[in-house]
Amino acid sequence: MMDTSYLKNHQNLTKHTFLTIVICFTFFLFFGLPFQNHAQDFGEQGHPMNKNTDSREIFNYWGTTSDADQKFYESAYTILSSGKNSSYADLMESTFFNQLVERQGRKILAGPMLGQIKSDGATVWVRTLEPAKIEVEIEKEDGIVVFGPAYSNYETDLSAEIRIDGLQSSSRYPYQLIVNDKDISPSTDQVINTVPELGTNQEVKIAFGSCPHRWGLGNHNLSSF
Repeated sequence: MMDTSYLKNHQNLTKHTFLTIVICFTFFLFFGLPFQNHAQDFGEQGHPMNKNTDSREIFNYWGTTSDADQKFYESAYTILSSGKNSSYADLMESTFFNQLVERQGRKILAGPMLGQIKSDGATVWVRTLEPAKIEVEIEKEDGIVVFGPAYSNYETDLSAEIRIDGLQSSSRYPYQLIVNDKDISPSTDQVINTVPELGTNQEVKIAFGSCPHRWGLGNHNLSSF
């Protein structure tokens, strides 16, 4: 004789499972899909960009990028995006790009940029126009000190890092970038502000940036942080 209670329980379980699937699918249809369309909208609220937005659009989004910088970036972008194996060496093989560099009087490709800032030092990053020797000159309490040299090459995509140490905490140090024994005139003040010692109670400001999030690209207002 068949156990009718088991059959009823099985039927109820099937109905509940089906109902759960319908509810979940309905929730996804009305809430999940619209969220996906907006989930990648990052940065300022209400902006029209998403994960597929071209970096060139972001570069001038704030309207502070000069025509010269825009043309320089567009030229580099065109060359570097021409193939999956394109590199910074290809930039220097481009006659048009070299002419643009000369007309604009550029001495380096990118930087200098500070990182790994500590209470006693920092790291200076730079990308040169060709393989080069890079040094950093800093006036410390006991006189002028030259850090480096470090060398950029095509294996490092023409980039190099110079480690600065022996500085005082909570202090301000202007620095001078030197490429192939020539001073590089800065477009803005180049200063290392060391952080306080651990355990001290002082206010600090932190700015961050990364290639994936890209929202620092072209935003000159970040220089005030």
